[in-house]
Amino acid sequence: MEEFKKLFLENAQKILSDFKRELPFLKSGENQPSALKNMHRYAHSLKGLSGMMGLNEVYSISEELEGMLKKIINCTLDLNDSSLLDIKNGFSRIEKIIKNGN
Repeated sequence: MEEFKKLFLENAQKILSDFKRELPFLKSGENQPSALKNMHRYAHSLKGLSGMMGLNEVYSISEELEGMLKKIINCTLDLNDSSLLDIKNGFSRIEKIIKNGN
């Protein structure tokens, strides 16, 4: 089980690092459609990984982020300062949970 946890942590940290790399594109509008799709994929990946590891809080946050990003991609939710903050805060909450080892 420790080996799976180590793999999860490595994958989750890579995903969170990729998210941080994409965030400026989302804010600036430059390459925004690609950034949105990537972030949707990151949220989906975190949801699946955390579900397999039984990390229910990470799973729930990831599920919310995935749904929000899908709505933005499908133009049923605006990408504005509020939704940007929600996205950033969601990924930050996941990062904090993972760093604390919960």
